[in-house]
Amino acid sequence: EREVKQWLINRYFIIEKEWAWEEKKNWKHLEQSLSKIGPFNSNFNYVRIGRDLEPVFSLYGKECYLEELSSGFQAILFIIIAIFEWVESCLPEGERDVQKASGTVLIDELDNHLHPEWQFTVRDGIEKLFPNIQFIITTHSPHLLSSAKENEIIMLPGSYPEERYDFSPSEDAYSGWSTDMILKELMGVRSLDNKRYEKLVHTCFDNIVKNDLNALKESFAKLEAICHPGDSVLVVLKARIAGMEAKKDD
Repeated sequence: EREVKQWLINRYFIIEKEWAWEEKKNWKHLEQSLSKIGPFNSNFNYVRIGRDLEPVFSLYGKECYLEELSSGFQAILFIIIAIFEWVESCLPEGERDVQKASGTVLIDELDNHLHPEWQFTVRDGIEKLFPNIQFIITTHSPHLLSSAKENEIIMLPGSYPEERYDFSPSEDAYSGWSTDMILKELMGVRSLDNKRYEKLVHTCFDNIVKNDLNALKESFAKLEAICHPGDSVLVVLKARIAGMEAKKDD
């Protein structure tokens, strides 16, 4: 937070200097791009540096200080500003345009501190901000994986036999996959098969096979208490219970 604030204050003081034309151009690009990097419909924008030298932002239609931003916003700002500093300090004068700069940036666990909805959109926001920079990102987030495009995902195995490393990107995109599918099929999360939901669904259908209406109602009540009201399995089970009750009454 301190580094971000100091950078913003420094930028505020130098952008009107005659020699800082590149810094000013990059600053304008950052101002125009913040709304693209933020979560959907957040309208994240820089507003001003106040008389007290406090950076002020706009978020969801309300003004707030830098310190009032969530850890996710502060983390993203830190990454952005670190890249700006890298470009402007490493490239020669006249070639410091962040929109044209190329290179490779490594980010470990980009999804840290980000709301799941933001994890769906942060990839596209970074691409718009730095269109010619290659990003190599690690993540355990199925939401972030679902935002990747073709040939952008490399799944790392849990171990490397004989210390041999063979990496190749997947030709597929997974935007149509549910997070559960990505966790199970791509990331190998086996514990999903043992969720309470799965166990209760299995128990319900087992009760149907045994024609045990009372046990089915009891299992259904437990299932209904933990899942979404519109769950398709609930609809099927309700119909089956109604049919079993009607048959019993006959």
